[in-house]
Order: sequence, then C-alpha cells, then structure tokens
Amino acid sequence: MQNVSEEITGFSDNNLRYVIDTKTVDDILEEQYITNSYIVENFLNNGVYIFAGAPKVGKSFFMLQLAYSVSKGIPFMNKNVNQSDVLYLALEDTYIRLQKRIATMFGTEDNSRLHIAVNAGSIPENNLITQLENFITMHRSTRLIIIDTLQKIRETSGDYSYSKDYSDISELKRFADSYGICLVIVHHTRKMDDSDKFIMISGTNGLMGSADGAFVMYKKNRTENQAVIEISSRDITDEKIIVKRNTENLCWELTETMAEHKITELDEIVKIVGCFITAENPKWEGTPSELVDDLNLTGQVTPCHLTRTLNINVNELYDSYNICYAYRRTQGRRIVKLLLNNSDGK
Repeated sequence: MQNVSEEITGFSDNNLRYVIDTKTVDDILEEQYITNSYIVENFLNNGVYIFAGAPKVGKSFFMLQLAYSVSKGIPFMNKNVNQSDVLYLALEDTYIRLQKRIATMFGTEDNSRLHIAVNAGSIPENNLITQLENFITMHRSTRLIIIDTLQKIRETSGDYSYSKDYSDISELKRFADSYGICLVIVHHTRKMDDSDKFIMISGTNGLMGSADGAFVMYKKNRTENQAVIEISSRDITDEKIIVKRNTENLCWELTETMAEHKITELDEIVKIVGCFITAENPKWEGTPSELVDDLNLTGQVTPCHLTRTLNINVNELYDSYNICYAYRRTQGRRIVKLLLNNSDGK
C-alpha cells in the first residue's frame, strides 16, 4: 500500500530528497528579494570580490583605506559609502606596523568601528568561517570583511586546481551571501604581463568564476606613485580607474575614471511612487487596486504589474527615495505598505 507522500507526489519518502526544488516565473516575480544597499556606491556591493596585485604595489594601503572609510562613513575614491562595522584581517602585518600606518594615513582620531586582526583560522581547518560567524554575532552591524591575503587562509599543499580554487571561494561566498555582507579577498598576480589583466590573477579561473567580481591593481613602473585598477563585476559596469599615492599621508587618491558607469533609468512607476510618498504623505497602506487608483494609473497598469514592478525595484525605491516597501498576502487579500523611512508612521 502506498504511503501518503507517494500517493500525493508519486515519489516515496526515500526519493523525495532527490526532487529539485523549483519556482515558477510567477513565483519569482511575486517575491521581494531585498538586498542591502551598496558598500561603496557604484564600486562595491554585497558578495565576494578578489582584489589582486603584485607584491608591494599598494594593495594593503588601499584595503586599509577602504576599511577606514567605510567604518567612518566618509567617501572612498570620491564615492559614497554605507557606514558599518568593518573587520580587516591583516594577516601579513603586525600591530606595530599597523599602528604606524594608521597614524600616518589617518592620524589619531578615534575609530571604534574598524576591527583589525593579524591572525585568523583557515579554510582547511574549518574554523575561519566559525570565527567570522562569531564576529558578526558580536558585531551585528558589520557589512564589510577584508581578508589580506588569500594565501594565509588556504592550505599549504599547493594543490590549486580549478575545482579547489572554485570550492574555496564558493565556501566564502556562501558565508557572505548568508549574512548579506561584502567580503574582499586580497590576492597576488603572476609576474608575467597580459593585455587582459584578469588573466594575471594567480591561480585558475576558478577564483573569478566563483567570485562576484575582481579588481586588479598594477603599475607601469614599480617606483611610481600612480597605479591603475581594473574592475570586473557581475553587478557593476566594468571600468578602469587611475589612483595616485599622496606622498605625505600615503593614502590613494582618485585621479581619473576611464569608463563611466551606466546610469540605469528608474522605472516610471518607481518615480511616480517616489513623488507620491513624501513628508506630507509619509505612509500608505491598502490593496494593489487601491494603489493603482491613488497613483492615477487606472487603465494604464494592472495591480499585478504594479506590485511586480515594485517587487523588482524594492531596493531602488529605498535608495532613490528613502521609501520602505512591503507586500504581503493576508486573509485572502494582497496588501501593499509604503513608508517614508524615519517618518513617524508605524
């Protein structure tokens, strides 16, 4: 006699675990996939990124500057940042060296949101991820973690096949994605030059294949103060920037951007909602049909199209207009809620 699961699905309990979990297009469009905003605007988002360069090219100075800027909430490379706690694993440095570097670059101003360690666990020992999870539990506003360098958290056997490279970065990516943070991994480049700078990243293509993006920093001459950083990312338009080292404080300064980011035109519905929810009208709640009417969109869009558009653009609505959007089903009804952030509406 068939059991209940077999009668309903056609599969026995033993085989249910081998069924692929899927969603229809309708399911996906009805869902709100809320992601945190940028770490550095048009430069660095959530996910895992490789930052590669030759030894002594200035990677660690650049990373410390990034960490400091995000922890203090000050612009980085002339770009806005979202302030948060930051963990910087400076695994090739000492606290004595870091003390002098911090004082030279930033002075002696207080900063309790940048946390630095010179020792950490490793991937093979399966304790690095646990350490990072424990840190985030203790410092819940952390949005950025920098590991400097990749070699310090990997096994020393030298077995860096494509599958190994992909596996190591994928494990770090699973961690970053599960906590909604950005993880930057500092790495080295090969000595040989190439017109495609990303081919110079030491290791196999498995590193870039599993990461969300990569940065390659290089100089034409080792002794010059100017460097080029090429950027390739899944979420941000590829570009090339030129930075110059300030000889007094040793900080990197942006001097030129070789390719401007494409500015994505906001959906017209997002603009209309952005003009609808204001300080004078900070809160709205009702059905999608009622929202269509209140936005004067009757006959132009359907309630379904409206909610799906807002689901897709939930982050743009917040980033551009500071409007929080929620969509839920309750007692057989679909309810939309719009709230101007920091308003008194509840």
